[in-house]
Amino acid sequence: EDIDTLGESYWRTNHQIIGVFYCSKHQVLLKESSVLSTGTGIEFTCADERVCNSELLEDKYSDTIKLLNLKYAHNAEVLLNGNFPRNELSYIIDFYIDRLRERRLASKNGNLYMNEVLEQFLHFYPNQYLDMMQSSIDRESPSNWLQLFVRYNNRNRSPLRHLLFLQFLG
Repeated sequence: EDIDTLGESYWRTNHQIIGVFYCSKHQVLLKESSVLSTGTGIEFTCADERVCNSELLEDKYSDTIKLLNLKYAHNAEVLLNGNFPRNELSYIIDFYIDRLRERRLASKNGNLYMNEVLEQFLHFYPNQYLDMMQSSIDRESPSNWLQLFVRYNNRNRSPLRHLLFLQFLG
């Protein structure tokens, strides 16, 4: 589309977000390019046929995975383009616990019903999608990422997983 309307294409930030597999505008799979994302960022590389072929990729993912990923892409774009205040981790965790309470997945005093959280989360997201998002969950492991995610600790949490959890919470 860019080449037809502008004569050349350009790189878009929303296509570079980790975990985004679809173009939110055209709802087609994004392509890998031969351009490395490392380096100084000073050199110009045109997003043309030499680095990205123009053929559409065959979409082998289910409609469920496509819709989940398009929603994820939309949510990431809202965060990128919005002017949101920075909140402390404790505020974010409290927000998550409040949403879990509303879904009856946490008690009034904030204790999580972790088995139910896991069950509903794994029902919401297909295993294939969680694998694609580098966020698969081993139900047998007491320390899978989801069980550690909603805890008051100083561990860094992946923005991808925040977006997954927010999407799960609605």
